Amino acid sequence: KGMKIVAGNPINGGMAYGKIRVINQEKGATMTDGAEKKGWMEFSAAKDTAAAQLRKMQKALREKIKEQEDVGFLDIQISFLENENLLNMVKSYIEEGKDALEASKRVCSEYMRKFLDNEYMRERAKDIKDVFDRVENILSGTETRMEMEEPAVIVCVDLSPSETAELNPEKVLGIIAQKSTTYSHMAIMARMLGIPTVTGVDAGIFDQPGGETVILDGDEGVIYINPDG
Repeated sequence: KGMKIVAGNPINGGMAYGKIRVINQEKGATMTDGAEKKGWMEFSAAKDTAAAQLRKMQKALREKIKEQEDVGFLDIQISFLENENLLNMVKSYIEEGKDALEASKRVCSEYMRKFLDNEYMRERAKDIKDVFDRVENILSGTETRMEMEEPAVIVCVDLSPSETAELNPEKVLGIIAQKSTTYSHMAIMARMLGIPTVTGVDAGIFDQPGGETVILDGDEGVIYINPDG
């Protein structure tokens, strides 16, 4: 096989060595044929469950990063769930006869369009999408968690804000991401938790995703695939 060397963007320093774990990122539930139509009551309950999950996550995260650094993005997500304007938009679509899932998706995409002016605002758009995905997954019973049995180097397109909040530095040896930027939640959290991270690397570089071992150099932004040949 031989070793392969790939250069990306260094986001957070440090060295990591281990097997890769590709995170599959199909986000957001879809309406399945024959699924029972859901209304405002179900949406409201899903919204409350989502807010409770985020509060719990925030508490766990504050304990994980002992210095009270900024975990404010979870506050932002909770505030979207309490935003009367947003909730009324969802409600009015449901009153027009749309399913709660469809109403949620529509409001999410309408609202996200307002947040595409600059990089900071695009991160806020990710928060909106993330929080609506969470509600939609609760609504449709398709919740997924980023469980990791063995320590590994994560390979992903990007991590959503809440996936980022669930990172366990004991299990996540390093992160290789395709899209994330210096100001993304993922980059900020990787720095807080001290996880070596390189971005701008396509998951397609791996021949057998999951089977390969890498050395990740977060200082130089270089990844050595199959360093043992």
